[in-house]
This record gives sequence, C-alpha cells and structure tokens, in this order.
Amino acid sequence: MNSNSIQEVKVFAYDAASANVVLAFVYFNFNNENYNVTAYPKGPAVNILQKEMINTAKIKDDDHYAFKMDDIVITGLSGISSNYELEVIRIAKKNKVSQIISLLDVARSIDDRFLLNIENIEEFLPYRILIPTDNLQVSKDKKINNLLEEYENPYWKYVYEKYYKIPPPITNDLIQKSIGNYIVFFTEYIKEQFGDTLGYDEFTIMSDFIDVFRNTNISIYIKLHPSEEKNKYDKYIPNDSKIYVIKDEISTQEILYYAKVVFGCMTSVFYEALLLHKQCFSLQLNYKKDIFELTLENKITRVETKKQLTECLQ
Repeated sequence: MNSNSIQEVKVFAYDAASANVVLAFVYFNFNNENYNVTAYPKGPAVNILQKEMINTAKIKDDDHYAFKMDDIVITGLSGISSNYELEVIRIAKKNKVSQIISLLDVARSIDDRFLLNIENIEEFLPYRILIPTDNLQVSKDKKINNLLEEYENPYWKYVYEKYYKIPPPITNDLIQKSIGNYIVFFTEYIKEQFGDTLGYDEFTIMSDFIDVFRNTNISIYIKLHPSEEKNKYDKYIPNDSKIYVIKDEISTQEILYYAKVVFGCMTSVFYEALLLHKQCFSLQLNYKKDIFELTLENKITRVETKKQLTECLQ
C-alpha cells in the first residue's frame, strides 16, 4: 500500500475508563493497514494502553503531537482529570485537525468533563462526542448537546472477547486458594468528583463495609481503582483480618472472573460483572441521590443501609 494513503490516528486518555473506551474504539475501527496509530496516555491510562495496545500502536511519552489537518484525533473525557484531553482538543483545533472525536464511557456527569463557565468553550469542544445513551440532551450547554451521538461503549465487547470468552489464567495464590469463594470490592474515587452531594464517599463506604464484614469467614479482596495508592484505606482495615488490598498484582479480569460476589459503588467494572452474570451490590449507604445508571435501571442491587449490607451474603 502507498504510505501516503495511510492515515494517522492519535489517541489520548488520562483515567482508566477513558483509556478502556478509546482503546476498544480504536481496536474495532482503526485496527488495519490503512491506519497508523500513536497513543499519548497520561496518568492511570499509561499502564492500560501500554498493555492493551502494545501490538497495535506506538506509545509515546511526550507532548510533541505534530498534528496535521488530516489526522484523526481520538480522546477520552476523563472523570477527574479531563484537562489533559481538553488541552489536546484545543491544540488540535488550533492546528486545524478536521476529525476530533471524544468518547464517554458512561452517560452521566458530562458537564463535569468540560470547562463550562468560560466564554470560549468552543476551543475545548471536539467535533463529535460519542455517548452511550439515546438521550442527547444530557448537558446544560446546548453547544455540547449539539455534538452528541449515541453509540454503544465498545469496551464491553472488547473485554469479553479478549478476557472472558476463555477463563483467564490464574496467576496469583490468593485466587487459587479461594477460587469461587471470595468477595471482591472494587473501589472508586468519589469525594474528589462529587464532594458530599451523594451522601457518601469512598471513605464512608469503606468504613461501613469493613465494619460489617471484618469478622466474616470468607476472604475479602479490595481491588483498588488504578488511580489510588495502596495505603489509601489502611486505617479502615484491621491487620488481623482476611482482607487483602490488591493494586496491580492481580488483573481486574482475573479477580473478577473467579469471585463469588462483587461489591463496589459506581464502578464501571459492574458492566464486566454483568457479562459474567455475577451477583453485584452497589454500596450507596445513606445516599441522598442515585446517579448510577445500572442501579437506576435495576440491573444491579443498590445497598442503602448497613442492615441491608449485612444481608447481602445470606
């Protein structure tokens, strides 16, 4: 093929969910000889894209994007640190890139991803925003709504075909010794994004969870969000318990596949758990409002009180 006909695809993501959705979108749409893919991840997205795109993209750790008009720019819209992606969009538009596509992994909190209270918001808006909902009026800003297009998040198809169609290998003794008979709790950062507006945060949820389950006979694995430090919840977890904090030493797919019951809050891992028909509980104790699509659609169970939490394993 003539190298002049190969189109450059440049991929940008910061948080884990953004990394997942963009890598799957690129895999299903640009994974052929017509495209040359380069990824520029930051933050938690670095490890994910280095692992998942090792055979399909060049991974670069620099800010020299060398945008050209006929590039295809693909960005996530991270829940906490979307400023990286927004600045990329601004630079790409300044360089007159004609195709800039941003993807949301979920349909909630879209306005938290953009700088709304500025006059020049257009500088930070892509030309298309793909969002997994048929409600295309979810933003308070008409300029954003005008860019929305419904699509199905491709990551769930990607992860099922790659990791769950065949049982993932067991690589860790913690999984081997308790296979099919442990609880996994997937954490999520909440306080930084929502403050106290929901009635709970990741610390109150962890405190209540440990208080209820600290003396249970079943092993409990706390799987940290990729952006969290290993010691974040140390003060809540007793040293003499069967509670283990897991960061990168066991993959999400391995620890999820062999779990008996899955706990979390608003984690996107629940989508993967549903693919495996796992029993799932979203911990929203003392909640003021529920903004999580899977509990609003009654696809997983919302736990509202400590009493309900004690009944989850009965």
